[in-house]
Amino acid sequence: MSCKAAAKDKKSSFSKKLFRRGSVRSVGSFMSRVLRTLTALSHFGSEVQTEDDNDDGGFSTYKSGSKEVPLEDGDLGGFLCGERIPGVSGLKNHGNTCFMNAILQCLSNTELFAEYLVLEHYKDKELDEVKPKTNGVHLQKKGPLAKGEVTEQLSGLVRALWTFEYTPQHSRDFKNAVSKNAMQFKGNAQHDAQEFLLWLLDRVHEDINTVNSRPPIKPPIEDDDQCIEGPSPLLSAGSFVQELFQAQYRSSLTCPHCQKQSNTFEPFLCISLPIPLPHTRPLYVTVVYQGKYSHCMRIGIAVPLHSTVFCLRDAVSRETKIPMDQFVLTEMYYDGFHRSFCDDGDDLDIIQESDSIFAFETPETFKLESLRTKRG
Repeated sequence: MSCKAAAKDKKSSFSKKLFRRGSVRSVGSFMSRVLRTLTALSHFGSEVQTEDDNDDGGFSTYKSGSKEVPLEDGDLGGFLCGERIPGVSGLKNHGNTCFMNAILQCLSNTELFAEYLVLEHYKDKELDEVKPKTNGVHLQKKGPLAKGEVTEQLSGLVRALWTFEYTPQHSRDFKNAVSKNAMQFKGNAQHDAQEFLLWLLDRVHEDINTVNSRPPIKPPIEDDDQCIEGPSPLLSAGSFVQELFQAQYRSSLTCPHCQKQSNTFEPFLCISLPIPLPHTRPLYVTVVYQGKYSHCMRIGIAVPLHSTVFCLRDAVSRETKIPMDQFVLTEMYYDGFHRSFCDDGDDLDIIQESDSIFAFETPETFKLESLRTKRG
């Protein structure tokens, strides 16, 4: 029984480490490892940049100062107090490549993946039996790497973002590599960001994966406890991309006679989740206070989609602490008053989000009912 428990703990340790390690890590620790490796390779500021290369797409507003590279774990040193922060950089838009830039920024700020690319762990040809880890993720023992241009360009681009070396040429070279390998992304047309993410992860997976034997897609599990807690073999095999980004659906089938359970695992990279429909909409009201020190204040209020003017008046009253009968709701522009909202039973659909609505506080002796009587 103890052997079985030990085997189960060993089997589940891999998947747990992947998520446990990331929660206690810091950007400073990540940067110190990156800079230790790259400083020795003299990556910093050795290239002559053209005027086009100096174009950062309008994101950078700072000039880099001469600062020592911090090498202490967990310490960003002068970066946080200085003029620039590692990894915080815009990407040049080459046509309509904002979909591509959005995915690149997300992947660049995925710490485990960024470290894997920046430190070029994907170039490891053969690992010893100890299986060194990258932030808790076991790298599989593989043969020679099938070098891919897309992965090489992606690695160089992410490295440039984290070492203040980014120029538009980096993203241009990456886009050209993508166009060579995927005709659908050739040119300057706009594309779906999720579609590009799935393609890019699949391409990187193919570039770094040299494992020929695949685990069974439908591993049966007879132990109910193991079914609940233990990962299937599919999670612990394959490339680094699968280990980091892939999860699984589990379908269970139980025999009504013998109660034996069979489980099927289906891998996935993305899950489509429904977006709940809104039940409220925003309206903006400029409140004009009366008195010797009168002043204006613009407030935003969330009102139900199908409501009346009374709901808006009640919300304004609760927000401003002004009694409901002590202010008048009107629509006003530069040329004067357009309309007043005195009937609380009117449908609020008559007011649009772009309408200029004012709430004028009235003296205590003023009664809103008298205004309604005169209008009637």
